[in-house]
Amino acid sequence: MSRQAVLGLPVGRATPIRVVSVATSVWLLGTWGVVHWIDSSLPAARWMGAGMAVGLWLVWPIWRLSMDWGRAGGGGLVEGDGGGKGARASRVIAEWACIGLVFQVVVWPLRVVAGWSVEEALMLSGWVLGWGLWGAAAVAWGAVGRARGWATGAAAAWMAVLFGPAAARVLGGVALPAWADAWAGLAWLGPTGEGGADGWAIVAVWASGLLVWAAWWAAGAGRGGDGHANESTSKAG
Repeated sequence: MSRQAVLGLPVGRATPIRVVSVATSVWLLGTWGVVHWIDSSLPAARWMGAGMAVGLWLVWPIWRLSMDWGRAGGGGLVEGDGGGKGARASRVIAEWACIGLVFQVVVWPLRVVAGWSVEEALMLSGWVLGWGLWGAAAVAWGAVGRARGWATGAAAAWMAVLFGPAAARVLGGVALPAWADAWAGLAWLGPTGEGGADGWAIVAVWASGLLVWAAWWAAGAGRGGDGHANESTSKAG
């Protein structure tokens, strides 16, 4: 097996983790370029936090789900994968963790600028990364099958989870639990926040995200790359 396949990289079109790190940094620099024109430090910091959320919740999952993962050849997350569900999960979690670590470089300086407490900075990180775990699960589900429809269906389901509660709240006036609405949870940012997410809501987001990953591991991950790998092994025998 090639080094690219072991690392879970597209054969011939490698996307190393360092590229994900650079892309995340460029996204944050672009966000800062927009918000630094805001005169007040607290609103600027809150918009920076929202920009972080957009990057992890929308840009990264859609980018990943729109890629050609070579299902006709490998059936996994990336072309030539063949490593099964463990390789796919490792790759997705590695990218999620990489983006989350880059975000920490921004969160803690924001704490000083905006006058947040340590608890508030931790809540921001926990909320953004917790919902990012849901987005990572959507990416993993999109890599289950060889058909392009798997990625399309995963993207549609993730958009429904991400925007459905907000649409119900804004358009229908439906009151939902704090943990169920990702965007409403961002309203608490900073000491003048509007309420929204709290510690238990963050716990609920992480717990539910882990359940989605558990469901992927138990049900969906048995298809795609594993089947292809087993098929290849049997032919080799």
